[in-house]
Amino acid sequence: MKYLKILFLLIIILFGNILYGYVKIDKNKLHSLYDYAQKYYVKYETQNLEIYFEKDSPFRKHIAVYAKLFQDEVDYFIKVFKEKEIPEKIVIVIINNDADKLAFSNKNASFTTAIMDKDKIKTFIFSTIWAVPHEIVHGLCGILWGKSGVPYIDEAFASWFRWYDNPYVINSYNKIIKKIIIDSDEFKDLTFNEKFKKIFFNYNNGYTFGISFFDFITKKYGYNELKKLYQESGILSEKMLEEKLKEYAKNWLKWLGETYFEGNYYYKMIFKYYNHNFTDTMELKKLYSIKNITNNFILIRS
Repeated sequence: MKYLKILFLLIIILFGNILYGYVKIDKNKLHSLYDYAQKYYVKYETQNLEIYFEKDSPFRKHIAVYAKLFQDEVDYFIKVFKEKEIPEKIVIVIINNDADKLAFSNKNASFTTAIMDKDKIKTFIFSTIWAVPHEIVHGLCGILWGKSGVPYIDEAFASWFRWYDNPYVINSYNKIIKKIIIDSDEFKDLTFNEKFKKIFFNYNNGYTFGISFFDFITKKYGYNELKKLYQESGILSEKMLEEKLKEYAKNWLKWLGETYFEGNYYYKMIFKYYNHNFTDTMELKKLYSIKNITNNFILIRS
C-alpha cells in the first residue's frame, strides 16, 4: 500500500497542471516558490508543520501564537479521529494578501497540493494566514485517509472541522440552513430528489450546507462514521455513493425540521456566500484520472 501511494504521487508530479473546481496551478511555479521561501522567507517549525512567511508580514510578531493555533488544528484532528501521528511535516507558505495568490494559480484561492522535494513527497499549502486551518484539514485527510471522490465532501469536511467544537457557531449554521431549505421559496416546493441534487451537486455548498450535514452525522452516528463516509466516497461507484448520501440526507432534513437551534452568528455571511455561489453545478462524483493525497486538486492532462 505504501509503495502504491508513492507510485500515484510520482505520477502526479510528472504533470504540470492541477485543477480543482476552477483553480489551475502551475507546478513549476510552486517548486520555485518553495525554493525561494527556503532561501528568503522566515522559517518557523512546530511538531508537524514547516511554516514560511515574509520578513515584513504584519503577523510576524505573533507567529508563535498563530503557529500554536495551526499545530492545535493537527492535534485536535488526530485526537478526534483517534489517528496516529502523521509521518511527515506539512509545508505551509503564507503570503500577505489575496492578490499574491494570482501569481501561482488562475484564481484568487488558497490551496493544498503535493510537491516533490529531494526525492520525497511533501504536502504543500499556499495560503493567506486566515485560510491555513482549513487547508491543514485538507492535507490531513489526504495524508491519513487517501483521496475523496466528492468535492462537496472535501469542502464540507474542512469547513465543519473549523467549528466542530463550537456549538454556538455550528447551531447558527444549522439554524440558517434550516431556514433556507424549509422556509425559502427556492426549496419548500421541491421534491426530496430535487433538493438533494440542488444541495449536493454543487461543491460550493460544502462550505455552508456541508457544515450542518456533517454536524448531523457526527451527532447521530459519531466521528468514525464521518471518517468512513469520507473514505468510501473515494471508492464507491457514483450510484452507490448517491444512494448512501441520500439515506443520510433524508435523516438530516428530518432532523433539521424537528430541531430548534439558537444563534444568529454568521447570518449575513452565510446568506451572502450561498447567494453568490449557488449557480454552479456539477456531477456528484466527477471521473478523475488521478488525484493527489491532499484531496484538494484534480489532475488533468494538458
